[in-house]
Amino acid sequence: MGQRRVSALAGVAIGVTFLASSAGCGLSNGLEEYVVHFAPGTPTATARAVGNDCPGFGKATLEPADRGNLATSRAYPVRYDITNASQADKTALLNCLKKHAIVRGVSDTNDDT
Repeated sequence: MGQRRVSALAGVAIGVTFLASSAGCGLSNGLEEYVVHFAPGTPTATARAVGNDCPGFGKATLEPADRGNLATSRAYPVRYDITNASQADKTALLNCLKKHAIVRGVSDTNDDT
């Protein structure tokens, strides 16, 4: 079962990489997001609780929970709109998220690297 989980996570990571690279190729809708990555097996409710603890700073704002039940939303249930956020807003948000041990990282959907 562990191998299946690793394979599933690899597939999701590839999908997110594709989506992020597509955003850089002109397919973006102008929205820049931080996508929060949690420890494997973190329940959606627990992940959303982290989001609610860090609801936003300045113009870096927590997006509402997805109601469409998309696979990417299930894998990454906490996203922030950072389109108009200042560097200070982003830094404050990242500092808040770092306080939670289950947060494994944050990716920027418009990061070209």
